[in-house]
Amino acid sequence: MIRVLIKHRGLSSAMRATFGGAVVADVPDDAERDDLVLTTTQDTSPGACLAMSVRGVHVVVLASQPRDSEEASYLRAGAANYIEMTANAEALAVAVTRQIRADDDCR
Repeated sequence: MIRVLIKHRGLSSAMRATFGGAVVADVPDDAERDDLVLTTTQDTSPGACLAMSVRGVHVVVLASQPRDSEEASYLRAGAANYIEMTANAEALAVAVTRQIRADDDCR
């Protein structure tokens, strides 16, 4: 299941539209092992990422202004991926879909 933890309405709507019926919830409070949570650096701290990843949740963090130090913090916290948020919705969808497939291959 894909869960979206993005407070920005436009981006949240775009992610739901991109992944359609695969998105099951806007809030991942009850995210379970192997769920995928899409979030942003503004919406989820590395600490919150860690809390989800230790439960087996795959967290994909979208960064509007990627920084190496921030990426390292999220990856240490167990993020499955840290992806540059691009204005090109298609490129972003490809990157997230690639992560979903990689997660499926690991199961």
